[in-house]
Amino acid sequence: MINNKKGFTLLELMLVVVILGILIAISIAIFPGIAGKASETTCEANRYLAIRAFQRLQYTEIDLTLDDMLTDDDHEYFTQDIACPEGGVLSVQNNTIVCSIHGAASIDTGSSASYVYDFANMTQDELEDLMAIIITHDRDEWDVTEVDGRLVLTNDSLGENRVFFPLEFDEYTIVTNVQLEGSNGYGIMVEAITGNDANDSGFIFQFDAGYSGGEFVFRERSDGKEYSPFARIEPEDVIPGYDPDTYWNEEHEVEIDIFEYSETQNQMVVRIDGIEITA
Repeated sequence: MINNKKGFTLLELMLVVVILGILIAISIAIFPGIAGKASETTCEANRYLAIRAFQRLQYTEIDLTLDDMLTDDDHEYFTQDIACPEGGVLSVQNNTIVCSIHGAASIDTGSSASYVYDFANMTQDELEDLMAIIITHDRDEWDVTEVDGRLVLTNDSLGENRVFFPLEFDEYTIVTNVQLEGSNGYGIMVEAITGNDANDSGFIFQFDAGYSGGEFVFRERSDGKEYSPFARIEPEDVIPGYDPDTYWNEEHEVEIDIFEYSETQNQMVVRIDGIEITA
């Protein structure tokens, strides 16, 4: 019987070794650049979120400084220390946070991100004037009413009711207090494009008591249609002492940060009562 199986010749083996050597050299040269870019992005995001949190909190905590946010040893504002993944030293300079390795943060405390619609302290006339410039869909009829001493928007129509506030910032923070009744859900859409025909597109965070017994849900919406969730988070996995019988009917603060993650992509970070629940 003739064996037709051929092995590698010495020349072929030498060529393989040479090619492998070239590929390994290329990967060693490229990998530090990739890892370095990821660390830089993470460092920038950490400092960015610290400044955004400061911008919001300074309206209620008058004596708060950016140094207080940076040296939050008791984790009053963040569950983890604000840090550079490469060990860079962070400091406050010229109203921004500077890393000794990656330079200054992309925003400072005087940026437009500090602008706030203070709905809680608006008069009824001011809120009604604001309602005149927002976008509501044709079937939705919103009213400004006073409930327990504060102004709220109410809607008696059935189904999903949506209201869109015009926002021209590329990066922004949305903060709202949520209290549900029964098994209703509450959604906040970001990066949205919409019109009165209800064919809106964007990304949604759902604070939803009725979704699978209560979940935090992330989904995309396109041309008026919603896609299946790309992330679902069980509250018991992230909320300390979570009690499904009481949690959804209590008031909670929902904070959503939208910031530039890369040249072509923004990132959404969600916190509930200061606890990050982003997937």
